[in-house]
Amino acid sequence: MDFEIFKAYDIRGIYPEQLDDNGAEIIGKALGTFLKAGKVVVGYDSRTSSKPISEALINGLLSTGIDVIDIGAVPSPVAYFYAFNKKINGVMVTASHNPPQYNGFKLIRPTGVSYIEEYSEIKQIVKNSEFLRGYGTLEKDDGLKLYSDFVKSKTIIRMPVKVVIDCMNATAGTIAENLYKRCGINVVSLRDTPLGDFGGVRPEPKGEELNLLKETVIKEGADFGIAFDGDADRGVLVDDKGREMLGSITIMVLMEHFLGKDTKPIVATLDCASEIEIKAKKMGAKVIWIKVGHGFIEDAVYKNNAVFGGEQSSHFYGFGLYPFSDGLITGLKMAEFLSNADKKLSEIVDSLELHPTYKEYFHCKNEENKNNAIEHLVKRFENEPRASKEDGIKFFLNDIEWVMLRKSNTNPEICLCIEAENDIRLKELKEKYSAIIKEEIEK
Repeated sequence: MDFEIFKAYDIRGIYPEQLDDNGAEIIGKALGTFLKAGKVVVGYDSRTSSKPISEALINGLLSTGIDVIDIGAVPSPVAYFYAFNKKINGVMVTASHNPPQYNGFKLIRPTGVSYIEEYSEIKQIVKNSEFLRGYGTLEKDDGLKLYSDFVKSKTIIRMPVKVVIDCMNATAGTIAENLYKRCGINVVSLRDTPLGDFGGVRPEPKGEELNLLKETVIKEGADFGIAFDGDADRGVLVDDKGREMLGSITIMVLMEHFLGKDTKPIVATLDCASEIEIKAKKMGAKVIWIKVGHGFIEDAVYKNNAVFGGEQSSHFYGFGLYPFSDGLITGLKMAEFLSNADKKLSEIVDSLELHPTYKEYFHCKNEENKNNAIEHLVKRFENEPRASKEDGIKFFLNDIEWVMLRKSNTNPEICLCIEAENDIRLKELKEKYSAIIKEEIEK
């Protein structure tokens, strides 16, 4: 087993080179040994390798005396909700937005928050190869119904809303169209058949992969569109004019929906727009800034009883219901908000006062190259004004403009984030810091 598959808040690698069925069974044994007793719910995404990996993981858990509830092929939010609702631990077999040759595990606490520091302990148990022995029981349950019934009970659509959803031939296709219809939404569904190879499409809703959604929203005269990633814990929105909404924009729109009812804090990642805090203060709320990564944000949402959380990457959390990210309910809550609004989504977006932002990932040769490069970049800029090393390095150029350089927690990539005063400055800063990153990667 390649131990590089143990990441900051999940386990992820190429199947079967880095993670095979035998490795999945060993991880199941290690998890069971870590937990010692109790129940674990297991779900898996639509990748070709996910079912055999799930079966191997379950065998490993059972061999340590853990009782397993198998809920089959489901989106991540369904597995997270099952664990949260039943107050048990959980496992979601997925590699999220990665290409189909990848796979892995997201491990879930009974609070609905992802494991974080537990991964290092489980990794050590795998290395020691000393596992508990026992005889667990296996049962199957319908996680889709449990989740769907709950979400429907928490969604109120007052006026007709038309939404285009793009499931990208991934796991969202098991539930999305039916769920949105149950909630009273007029749905146009794209690429909604789950396929083991995602139909040749990487289930990453950005760039050219959003073109079909944008075109269909305009053609259908829809109120908005949403595209789900591979495990549907993320939903990228486009407005009624077919324009992609970055995470900061969606956060600022949905803040109107949640902070109007609740002055609890919200959580946002350090790569999000500064205007989020300005708007929150005007609404009497506090923003808790946290480093990028779903496990870290879930933990912050849970510990601070936050009403809402969001990332620039379009992971959105909480919704006053639970701490984990959920792409499916993101679209439902946007529809709920618009069903009470007197403006189109594009009009609301255009009224926001946001400085231009930029985000791009730069591929490194390998994990070692990534770690070396970010270490050098942090040292290079650590003495810049208001420099923060909470997540890579973030520093300010003036009262408005900032630059952030951080490493991906899941891929051999370095991420550049910028907020600039205007588009001209954004272009200048993008060119300058992109060149610096590329130079460092090539060393």
